[in-house]
Amino acid sequence: MDLVTNYLPSISSAIGEFVPQRYIWRTAVALHSAPRFLAAYLYVAFMNRILPKHPVYQVLQKIYTCLNLVEVSSLLGLSFVSSRENYELHKLFFIMFMVCSELYMLLTCLLLKDNTRQFVSLLEHRAFSIKKQLMFANIFCFMVALYFYHRHNTYCEPGMYTAFAFLEYLIVLTNMGFHMAAYYDFYHYQLTVAEYKMPHPNT
Repeated sequence: MDLVTNYLPSISSAIGEFVPQRYIWRTAVALHSAPRFLAAYLYVAFMNRILPKHPVYQVLQKIYTCLNLVEVSSLLGLSFVSSRENYELHKLFFIMFMVCSELYMLLTCLLLKDNTRQFVSLLEHRAFSIKKQLMFANIFCFMVALYFYHRHNTYCEPGMYTAFAFLEYLIVLTNMGFHMAAYYDFYHYQLTVAEYKMPHPNT
């Protein structure tokens, strides 16, 4: 089998085969997963306000929420099960993450595109603009990455896997940026932990 030089490791290799990168990545993913699940819950109320009260939109909103939850869950899965530990399971989590991620971003922009009149602030318009740009960039990088991955597996050409790995980093960064746009959607929100006082039994 011919070997070709690779100048950039894929993300799976970088976070799954080396220490301490593996532990740093897993810790970061674990810490950020709770806010991501909270954001998924907040977006249920956000979409309820934005979208028309129509059965089709209600179904699409449920699909939208499921895609978001599966995306976060599969990211946890592929982060804690490396390709070296269990290749098939890691591959399954990765496919789930990519499919749900792409569909989630696309569905988000489609749902909001015709309902921007329901936005209540310029920040929500800014968030939507950022999401559109990053969604197109993410899908473009994903399609080109598939091309380079195919060339690498089929012809084993020099530089193909390096190009694929570079685009993989861009896919992750654009995905992160897309979700970070939630900062503008929920800019006016406050997370409060308050004591709940039980009523006295004699009152």
